Amino acid sequence: MSDTTLEEKVDELMTEVTKIRTALQGYNGGVGLLKTFEQHCQQDKEFRQDYYSFKRKCIAIFFLILGSGGVSLGIIKLMEMLN
Repeated sequence: MSDTTLEEKVDELMTEVTKIRTALQGYNGGVGLLKTFEQHCQQDKEFRQDYYSFKRKCIAIFFLILGSGGVSLGIIKLMEMLN
């Protein structure tokens, strides 16, 4: 290989590296891919916390209703036995 082709390849690689850095850091003061990914991860964590909190509340309400129905049925059966 001659020195000119080697230098051209190095120049091409440096421009590719510059493009990649620009994309990761953001164009013209934009957020960039890395910060966007960090924001997405934070939003995902918050969503999961909210979702599982909601799910626990729904399960608690379901079992509360189920338990009150069971207690009511037991009282009705007890009243039938006493009569």
